[in-house]
Amino acid sequence: MQIVKKMLLSLLVALAMTVSFNVSAAEKTIKPAEAIEIALAKVQVVIDAVKAGSSVDDVNKLIRDAMDATGEIYSNYKTDKARDTAIIHLRAIRTKVKEGKTAEVEEALQNALKEIDNLKSII
Repeated sequence: MQIVKKMLLSLLVALAMTVSFNVSAAEKTIKPAEAIEIALAKVQVVIDAVKAGSSVDDVNKLIRDAMDATGEIYSNYKTDKARDTAIIHLRAIRTKVKEGKTAEVEEALQNALKEIDNLKSII
């Protein structure tokens, strides 16, 4: 009886490990080019919101969404470094938004848009 319990427990552990690997693999099924396009669209939404004069909280939420979308870009170590740099710049833009530097925010967002668009050439 103990042997049967050990075998069933081993089988259960093996199945649990297999399921967790499949879930983590399914999370990264979005292609890098698609992820870049989504991130570009989200940054463009932020630019439009800044031009429209949206509130600081709304703009910061949109920037956070853009950072999350940018974080979904996976391809290789070169894109990871460039992606992380773009996220750092977006984080810095949030500080400028809080300080009310609208002109600098628009320019920095345009630069962030270019950085994310340049990821296409790295893929």
